Amino acid sequence: MRRWLCGVMLLGAIPEVALADSSALWHPQASLLVAASSSSATEAPAADAPAFKGRIITANSLHKYLGLGSMLAATLAVMSPKSEDTSGPHYQFAHAAAYLGAGAVATGVAFHLTDLRLSSGLQDPDNQHALLGLLGTGGYFAAIDTAPGGAHPTYGMVGYTSMALAIKLTW
Repeated sequence: MRRWLCGVMLLGAIPEVALADSSALWHPQASLLVAASSSSATEAPAADAPAFKGRIITANSLHKYLGLGSMLAATLAVMSPKSEDTSGPHYQFAHAAAYLGAGAVATGVAFHLTDLRLSSGLQDPDNQHALLGLLGTGGYFAAIDTAPGGAHPTYGMVGYTSMALAIKLTW
């Protein structure tokens, strides 16, 4: 019978595995690497191993990329040909900008609400960022609502400029 001590197999307990290097033993059933000497058990990990592997998507990166995506979609809406057709690129990019902006506002409220200090007023850059982002998204939706005529371009440009300033404040 095999002997176990604190989750580590003792030497000599696995006769079916014979390795040329006696500094470490590998037991296939337990999937456990066992150090044979105390010096090899206390060595530092290899230098080529990554020290820390971060997440690809975090709350901050989601908020940031939704805001940047909103600006990109608004830029494409401005540059695309204008038509009253709802399947046209101007219409599609404008709606994408508005919904990505709404997503940026929603994630900002969800993840950064504690950063807002109403007692600081507009002197606080976090408050300025939130107000400009909300104004930018509101401008996108107002431009969509008043399209194709009227104050549509004005609302769109106010939304675009406000969103750009909100993003610029964070960088």
